[in-house]
Amino acid sequence: MKRQNIIIIAISLLALFSGKDVWTEPPLINGNVITVTTADSATQAYTKMESAQAGDIVEIAHGTYKFRVYLSKAAASSSSIIIRAKDPNNPPLFDSDNIDPGPLPASYTGEDKSRASWQISGS
Repeated sequence: MKRQNIIIIAISLLALFSGKDVWTEPPLINGNVITVTTADSATQAYTKMESAQAGDIVEIAHGTYKFRVYLSKAAASSSSIIIRAKDPNNPPLFDSDNIDPGPLPASYTGEDKSRASWQISGS
């Protein structure tokens, strides 16, 4: 059976058992939608992203971003923090210009700050 058919069957079963019209009803959001754009300063952008709480969705607009992100908040699987491109067909780019990411703007100042542009801890 093709993957597409399996997905349609799964969505149909979800609709049947949930009593909701999954084709027209938007997904439930338990928290806020946080939008990050290139108009934000690096400090504003990583602060927005790092402040996300369980149930929030972080949408990152197209553009090039030059900062580090340190995510340390835990969220239950039933109320995740979702980070996604605002436009999946035109995703953002995190670029450190082939340099050690340690000097890039960020809130995290630990010894391992040069390890990566994105660090996830305790989640």
